[in-house]
Amino acid sequence: CKFIIFAKTTITSMTYYWIIPGNLKIFRITDYFSNNDIVDWKQSHYKFSVGDIVFLYVSSPISSIRYMLEVVKTDIPFEESINDSEYWTSKHPVAKEVKNYKYVRLKLLKRSDSPALHIDALSNVGIKVPQGATHRFTFEQIDYILKQF
Repeated sequence: CKFIIFAKTTITSMTYYWIIPGNLKIFRITDYFSNNDIVDWKQSHYKFSVGDIVFLYVSSPISSIRYMLEVVKTDIPFEESINDSEYWTSKHPVAKEVKNYKYVRLKLLKRSDSPALHIDALSNVGIKVPQGATHRFTFEQIDYILKQF
C-alpha cells in the first residue's frame, strides 16, 4: 500500500517507504558510501518507483538501518549500471550473477548511526528486518525511522 502524506487537505506526494537488506559479505556498503552517493542496487521483482524512499539495513556486525536513500531511476540493465565491482566481495556467489539483473538507482540522502535503528530497537517497535525488500509499515513505524535521521 502507498503511504499518502497530507498537507492540510491536499495530497502533496505519494511515496513508498522500503527497507532493503545489505549484506557486508557480498558488498562493502560502508566503504562504498564513504566514497559515493549514488548506488545501483539489484531490483529483483520489486516495484520501486522514482521518488520512493529506501532505508538500507546493513548486516552484522552493524545490524542497523544506516542509510536513507531515494529512488532516482528504475529498470536499469547491467550494461548501464554503475561499475562498483571494486566493492563486491569476489568470494560470494551472488557477485558472479550481477550481469543477470536489472537495477534501481538510489541516491544517498542521509546517514544515521542512531542506536534506535539497531535490529533490537527496530524489533521493539514491530519492525522486522527483511530477507528481501519490504514496504509494509505503519505510519508510526515510518515516523520512528525518519526521526532517527
